[in-house]
Amino acid sequence: MRMHDPSFNDPIIHQPVPITLILPFMMDVLRSAGIKTSRDEVVSRLMTGSPRIAIIHGGEDHPAQVLDQDFIKKAVRSLWARNSLPFPMANPGVCDGIAQGHIGMSHVLVSRNLASLNVITQCEAHGYQGALVLTSCDKRPAGEVAGLAQVDLARRKKGMKPFYAVFLPAHMMPDRFLPSPIKKEFLEIKKSIADPSIRKEISDLIRMKLKCNDYAMYQKLIETLVRQGKIDPEKENYLKSEIVKYCCIASGTCAFTSLGTGCTSKFALSGLGLVPSGMELPERPFSQAQVDSAVDILLGLYRRGNPEESVSSLVRQNLKNAIVLWSTIGGSTNWALHYPYVAASVGLKLTPRQIAEVGARAPLLMKSDALRNKDVLTLTKEIAKGKSSGIDTIMKTLFKMNLIEDTVTVEGKWSERAIKAKEANDHILYGSPLRGKSGIVDVRGNFCRTAIFKRAGLAEEAIRLFNDKIYFAIYYQGQETVQNDLLKGEAVLKKLKQRVSKEALLKMLSYNFPESLQEKNGLENLNKDLLFDRVVRERKIRILIVIAGEGPLADGMPEMFYPSEYLNRDLLLRYIGVLFTDGRYSGATYGPCIGHCSPEALIGGGIGAIETGDLVYLNFDRSEINLLDRKKLLSRKEIKYPFIRLSEKEILSRPWLKRRMKEIERKRKELTPWVRGFLNGLLPTEFGVGPRV
Repeated sequence: MRMHDPSFNDPIIHQPVPITLILPFMMDVLRSAGIKTSRDEVVSRLMTGSPRIAIIHGGEDHPAQVLDQDFIKKAVRSLWARNSLPFPMANPGVCDGIAQGHIGMSHVLVSRNLASLNVITQCEAHGYQGALVLTSCDKRPAGEVAGLAQVDLARRKKGMKPFYAVFLPAHMMPDRFLPSPIKKEFLEIKKSIADPSIRKEISDLIRMKLKCNDYAMYQKLIETLVRQGKIDPEKENYLKSEIVKYCCIASGTCAFTSLGTGCTSKFALSGLGLVPSGMELPERPFSQAQVDSAVDILLGLYRRGNPEESVSSLVRQNLKNAIVLWSTIGGSTNWALHYPYVAASVGLKLTPRQIAEVGARAPLLMKSDALRNKDVLTLTKEIAKGKSSGIDTIMKTLFKMNLIEDTVTVEGKWSERAIKAKEANDHILYGSPLRGKSGIVDVRGNFCRTAIFKRAGLAEEAIRLFNDKIYFAIYYQGQETVQNDLLKGEAVLKKLKQRVSKEALLKMLSYNFPESLQEKNGLENLNKDLLFDRVVRERKIRILIVIAGEGPLADGMPEMFYPSEYLNRDLLLRYIGVLFTDGRYSGATYGPCIGHCSPEALIGGGIGAIETGDLVYLNFDRSEINLLDRKKLLSRKEIKYPFIRLSEKEILSRPWLKRRMKEIERKRKELTPWVRGFLNGLLPTEFGVGPRV
């Protein structure tokens, strides 16, 4: 051994100070993992070029990361036993659920970019040569992939050894049914209710296994029961305090039935070729044997030194495959932001339209059904029991359909993994299409350049209910008011009722539901208020609930979870309403939700010019959403497609747009100055809200 041997061309080895500080750090890290060794051994390994591997984990103030210390000890033992130097490295992540519905949500998407910057900073500053990454369930996964890809490219540009990484997703959060005594309480309440919709809602909810988001569903139901006088405030408080205890019974990634971002990220990282076979959906925290296997794979990559197996190469090769996979499972729409962001980290440009085009060719192969206990957590248990090969099973099916390319992963090529994989058992994962098209639809028109809708979020028949319809817009600025209005339900319709005319109601009926005016039902003879109530009751009206001022520059692009949840659990609004926003949504919703509208309202986007009572035409098949010329439309005897649209100039010259922009700017000052400064440096939604470079 030669101290500070210059032949390694390694600044950590060459410089005099690093070893003096690494020694006490490494001795304590090893001691905490139960390893007894000498300083001589640490010096020897460092000076002879043993690989320095970061063990990237999360902050412990997160339900999916609270047990990370146990993983760290397993990883330290495994790496040390294989002649490596282990460096635990924390990368905190925000929990979406804890941040939901308040100013904390403005910081969640930002945390993804900070996760990238943090891993770049630590790996470059401390000279790590590879990483074993235990990811979280929110924005860390995408952030860490992009960050490590940048590290890899920077190293290769300087002629250094490529950077290698193996990703291991955090384990799943277990679930359970509502306890029998609480079920009986709801069944007793159900006996006193005549409304079939409420009766069905009660029956459906008590049949579902409880997830973290189910408490919001129960809250909406209980609020409805209180307003209708079916339960008193004391019973309301009792039910809420009991239900909340059973929604999250242990740590882990929240297993939304309809694939929230946490579960989707596990699939996405695997699709990018970064996760070893069978480790993408762990039912429990990883065992020592599983960690040893992942470390063997990582060190094998490092020792082979093949540039095609480095982080950036795997991402570049597998990007399209990952989008196909994401589309076939109906994954979270947050990844419509993350894919362009990750693509940009390896120098590729990717747009929502391109992502949607991939989805249009990808069938739906995964079924989620809360009432039949079909969800990603059930799939996790199937994998643990050897009944499914998870991601590899999906890739095997996609190979047969000629939809993916045979690219490299951390564990061989996809074709090699697919040969070993089990066939789809048609329970959660299907071997033939459940639907011909999946993924997202990129809608655009005269007031937005791009906005996305998750096709897989609704059954085809449900999409038809909302497709090719003219909508009455209801405008909200920010989610606080609409969240409260949607919790109450009727407040939204009261707002619209004041702004709509009888003439407009009849015209919309003539296009949306022409058969309703052919019947001898006397609709034309009703006054405006009675007509409005009638079409609402019969679900023959369509409303577009617009939430503006929630874009990335204005407010960090928070997720509209509560508005979408309350809309889609409302026993009336879910059949007539669509949410439209320049904020985001993950896809953990139960009805139409269109988000990621760009340009956003703060910078003068047309979404900020919409007013309550405006007429908007929406057609998913044509990827079209347009603000119509209300005056000209209503002057026609017969309305038919194509409609007279307002010009972009007419929309952007509406006098209230500038006033609203100033209001959004004033509200923006509730964020801290440094956060506002950080947001100022971000790209628009369609470019993944990445940094301007």
